[in-house]
Amino acid sequence: MDTVSVLLLAAFVIGYLVLAGADVGLGMLMPRVARTPDQRRGALAAIAPYFLASEVWLVAALGVLAGLFPSVEHHVVAHLWPALAALALALLVRDAGLWMWRRVPSARWRALWEGAVIAGSWGLAVCWGLVVAGLLTGSLWSGLFTPLCAAAVVVLFALRGASFGADRLVAEDGGRAADACGELTRTLSRWALVAVGLAAVAALLPGGPRAEGFAAAGAVLL
Repeated sequence: MDTVSVLLLAAFVIGYLVLAGADVGLGMLMPRVARTPDQRRGALAAIAPYFLASEVWLVAALGVLAGLFPSVEHHVVAHLWPALAALALALLVRDAGLWMWRRVPSARWRALWEGAVIAGSWGLAVCWGLVVAGLLTGSLWSGLFTPLCAAAVVVLFALRGASFGADRLVAEDGGRAADACGELTRTLSRWALVAVGLAAVAALLPGGPRAEGFAAAGAVLL
């Protein structure tokens, strides 16, 4: 039964991260890859089908966590609540931007909510990085490992968004947005290797991951 519970939770969490990595990452990169109104419209249209699907997986994962792993849920809430509160706020800001940006035919209105999508996407990536680091170390801040782990997660989100944009934005604005995403994919791949390597080195220093932290992270992120 325990194995089935862990596999079920892992399936929901992995499903969320795969889908959310696409829409969160592309939202982060919009200032770089979607500079014209047509490009921004295409990027938001590409994100829209994914953010609803990813949140269904997230809700399912939270339900399994609360129902089958109450001790892990208590650990997460007790030690990481500031990051979780910020994550919830970023999620609300990003979702509000996606829902509201086309409600009024005004350039200023759309610019406001496009900014909300970008800010919310960055907030989600940073907060998820802090949550992952917190699960591994057992606290919200634990020396050099925390910012380096968070940075690695942010870069991986951006890399996923760039690869998603390179595939999904081919038909937008003559493929210029897709080309920009393709160039970023190559650059971010190198940055991802550096960021993950630095986080791995920091894990060996004081304040790095604890044995019980790996158990908690494994239960949540497997």
